[in-house]
Amino acid sequence: MQPGEQDPGVLANDVIRRNIEELRALEAGWDGLNSLPINRGSLAKLLGILGVALQAAPDLIPALVPLHSGGVQAEWHGAGRDVEVCVEPDGQIIALAAEGENYHADIESADILPNEALQALCNFLPYLRPS
Repeated sequence: MQPGEQDPGVLANDVIRRNIEELRALEAGWDGLNSLPINRGSLAKLLGILGVALQAAPDLIPALVPLHSGGVQAEWHGAGRDVEVCVEPDGQIIALAAEGENYHADIESADILPNEALQALCNFLPYLRPS
């Protein structure tokens, strides 16, 4: 599966499905200011990335966070480490994997997350589990 393709397995997870429904329901001004509704293309692209990430670590469920711009972000935090993947409405993907102040991956991509970058993030996910 390529990033950007929606994985039906992602929607099988109740927590993720509820989060997606909440994101889809957000209207303009959801934060009380000038925020935009979540861009459906951004959400679909993020779900494709999540499909790959959840294959690597199915027990690590990310928080899905709306962005003021209409984009959406997935965040995993644990054991002093962080993985974040942000998809903006223009298709830009920003991803990082960090341990404290040390960045193991910091990626900006025009519209796709290169397979090697996605694999690097997936390889980092298991380190979020408590030891």
